Amino acid sequence: CNNNKDFSMQYVSEGCFEITGYPFDDFTNEIINFGQLILDADRNNVREHIQTAIKQKKPYDCEYRIQHKNVSIKHVWEKGEAIYNDQNKAVALEGFIIDITIQKETETKLRHNKAKTKALLEAIPDTIFIQDRKGNYLDCYSNSPQKALWPREKFVGVNMKDILPASVFKKIKASHKEVIESGVLQIIEYSVKGKKGMEHYEARVVLMNNHSLLTIVRDVTERKAISTQLHIKDNALASAINSITIADAQKSNTPIIYCNIAFEKITGYKKEEVYGKNCNFLQDDDRDQKEIDVMKNAISKGEACNVVLRNYRKDGTLFWNDVSITPVHNSENVLTHFI
Repeated sequence: CNNNKDFSMQYVSEGCFEITGYPFDDFTNEIINFGQLILDADRNNVREHIQTAIKQKKPYDCEYRIQHKNVSIKHVWEKGEAIYNDQNKAVALEGFIIDITIQKETETKLRHNKAKTKALLEAIPDTIFIQDRKGNYLDCYSNSPQKALWPREKFVGVNMKDILPASVFKKIKASHKEVIESGVLQIIEYSVKGKKGMEHYEARVVLMNNHSLLTIVRDVTERKAISTQLHIKDNALASAINSITIADAQKSNTPIIYCNIAFEKITGYKKEEVYGKNCNFLQDDDRDQKEIDVMKNAISKGEACNVVLRNYRKDGTLFWNDVSITPVHNSENVLTHFI
């Protein structure tokens, strides 16, 4: 083609039809010039790139976009060099152009997928390891490097037996053996002594392919601490001398969702018999008590109250019940339960 802004063709092969949608004689007869097909956003860059190469007496190659006759956008790669006259002036360009649209679209998808994966990895509070079947680390990732036992460069290429404490290595090794044999996800827990005491972790091991395994490790120290606190509180409630029930204030009929052993002893009802019921079943048919209206009014307003009323055990015997009702609100000050 001529070395001008239109890249007007002196010769072009029939392959131009597949790339541009125009037959070769449309170019050679200058019904269409190749420069017209280059997108406006790319045209000046292409021109400048080629002219710079000509000044340096070097071949050039560049990527740019063109508009196909059907209006679709194509990505192309051009490689060429200048043809000089006797006065050493570049009078024409020769070379070839390749359609790289599929390649560019694939690269774009890979970039998007990589960005998505990176965002997901940064969002999860886990450390991820990839190992071969012998236990050698192939790769690792942690969004909190300070929590990692070793930096990434010290992991990769090292066998886990040389890094992990013996007790942890034994558990991980056993999980690897099980997942390789069964193909089923393995979940294990282990504890190690850290700077602030015992730290607890959960590891999930799965097969990635025939050659490697993926292990996702999560710090569950805080969850363990909360679980322990809840267990202590549950034991305290269960062991209390006074009868305790908890009712769900966000469900219709305010059903009982918890009762302790003292409640079962006082009323004769087992927890399975009362869960889902309103506490008023204890009044049986003895509903003509003003204290019941006091309770209903306090519950409807989400307020505390204290009354003494007649209740009935499972065997039908009457007992006088000193009832204190306390509302419970969440961090948004929404009423959630009554105790």
